[in-house]
Amino acid sequence: MGLGWIRARNDDERESAAPVDSMQGVMPVQPITDLALWLRFLSGSAVVLWLPGYLLAGRHMRFRPAPTRHVISASIGLVLLPLWAQFMSPFGLGVRPLQYLPAVLIATAAIGTTEIARRLAGAIDAEEPSAPWEGATLVAAVALGMGAIVAGFGEFVVPPTTHDAANHAFMTLRVTETGTVLASEVFGAPHGAPSLPYAMGQHAIASMLAQVSGLAPYLSVWFLALSTVALLPICLSIAWSEWRLPAATIALAVLFAAANPYVPSRLLWWGLFGNAIGLFLVPISALLLDRFWSNATVESGIAAGAACGSLMLIHGSELPTAGLIALTTILLHRRPPEWNAAGWATFIGTGGVCGWHFLTAVLPSYLSGGIKQGDGFIETLAMTGEHTVSVFGTWPSLQAVGLFAVGLGLYEKRMRIPTLFTLAIVLVVTTLALWRDPISELLTTPYYRQPERVRYQLIFFVPLLIGFALHWIWIQVKAETWPRMSRVIVALGVVSALLLPELPQIAKGYETKKTLAPFGPADFEHAQKIADYVQPGEWVLNQFFDGSSWAMHISGRPFLVPTGWLLRDLRGRSNKKILQRVLRGMPLKGLDGLDKRFRYLYVSDLRTGRPHGFTRARADKHPSFEEVLVGKHSTLYRILRPDER
Repeated sequence: MGLGWIRARNDDERESAAPVDSMQGVMPVQPITDLALWLRFLSGSAVVLWLPGYLLAGRHMRFRPAPTRHVISASIGLVLLPLWAQFMSPFGLGVRPLQYLPAVLIATAAIGTTEIARRLAGAIDAEEPSAPWEGATLVAAVALGMGAIVAGFGEFVVPPTTHDAANHAFMTLRVTETGTVLASEVFGAPHGAPSLPYAMGQHAIASMLAQVSGLAPYLSVWFLALSTVALLPICLSIAWSEWRLPAATIALAVLFAAANPYVPSRLLWWGLFGNAIGLFLVPISALLLDRFWSNATVESGIAAGAACGSLMLIHGSELPTAGLIALTTILLHRRPPEWNAAGWATFIGTGGVCGWHFLTAVLPSYLSGGIKQGDGFIETLAMTGEHTVSVFGTWPSLQAVGLFAVGLGLYEKRMRIPTLFTLAIVLVVTTLALWRDPISELLTTPYYRQPERVRYQLIFFVPLLIGFALHWIWIQVKAETWPRMSRVIVALGVVSALLLPELPQIAKGYETKKTLAPFGPADFEHAQKIADYVQPGEWVLNQFFDGSSWAMHISGRPFLVPTGWLLRDLRGRSNKKILQRVLRGMPLKGLDGLDKRFRYLYVSDLRTGRPHGFTRARADKHPSFEEVLVGKHSTLYRILRPDER
């Protein structure tokens, strides 16, 4: 099912192509608390993501905890799909289940039986078997994170923000509609195209999940981001297990990662779905980079290069982070590189080919002006200190433990390198936020030169420091001084006292972003009825930063403004200019030159910011608009041309 858009070509515009229907996928009013919806999503994820990775390498892994093996299998699936979409889209094959799934399942099943696959699995497996309680701790960490997500987003109808989240939802919808990641097909009338090229790896993944699970595309990309955030503690444990730390330290660290009030939870505040998926893939990418560093074979070069290339297609900002985590592992192990020319050539070649679109189109455009100087992100010293300390926790007791952990990390040799990287990130964030000096701007270019995004990288170090400090204290309390049971009871009490107060803060942080999602149950019900009035081939005029970008998904009809982006048609006209001309020039001038397929106007009184634009009160009085569908916060009007009034 899909939006009722037909393909049309003329001298100046190309209309978006799609099957004709009014609805697309399952979309309950409040999806986060819908258990059946989650089961559909998880079933689709198992087929699309987990199964290819399991067939290729996951089935050969033995020593890592079961949750980790499953997450690694899903990570491999996340790497494979964007590469298929990029290479097959030009040939008319791409993001369609009947095209992708038979090919990837046959290929991974066949390759998975070879010695090459067994060597790959052995390389990413642990060196020693894990204890049963390690897997239980990982499951508990995921449950904590998912519990906060359900509690915080339970009453949401759509994701917060009409900017980043709406952008990702729109591209997922268009990839689903067209079955390709080619920008020439994804972007078209009535919307136009963004001024900067975009890598759509994450949208290919979400689209495939939508088609297999039956979810609406906007829900698929949202659920994908929520899932990667909840599963991030398991991913972090993959990196930390390579640093030769006690299992108890890592167990404590994953719990505090799940309860971290700054990251990854704040990714979901702003709709940074690509960021969330990218962070999820950092540990497996870093693991493959580390293995290639010390064993630069052609096989390891292909694996590491493909992972890096796919990460560029999903969210290239995390590639330097993967390099940083790999560097941490290399320094801790003090492993020299293997200078095998064939291996290095394969790695560079594979990474370059797989990340070709990012390297040749996305990266140059961002460096030449796509990344602004970011003066709007300058912070005061007090604000910078408050935000950075909050990465350790919101409660003074946990912040104190965090500061103690930093001091202890500098003192303990095995934690010195992670601690130094932590302090280096804090230093760069501080100088960037206060002065935006050339060095900090250069170092933070992959993170859009935004202090907020740079701080996200601390999630790879801060929870581990806290876990290490608490485990160190446990060791110092000798068994001769305290009986073991007493130590266990006190330890559980201390950890609970530090951990549990943070979880309500995370849920509250989600809940308070409801104002960034100006689209409630009444608006959902109203949008469902739009398709009864707007016929296939007709378009809807709408405004920026209200609920209309989400009404587009629910109604199944094309709107002029589907995202927070400024989009331009083939004539160079922006959707903002078209909208302004109509709303300011009514009743006569504004309609001149407006495509006759714009037959309706959607006006909502809900905004993400201060009230602005064309209000319902104004539209009600205007002779060019006729009410056809009135809702609690929004109204659909028929646009009356001069000869229709």
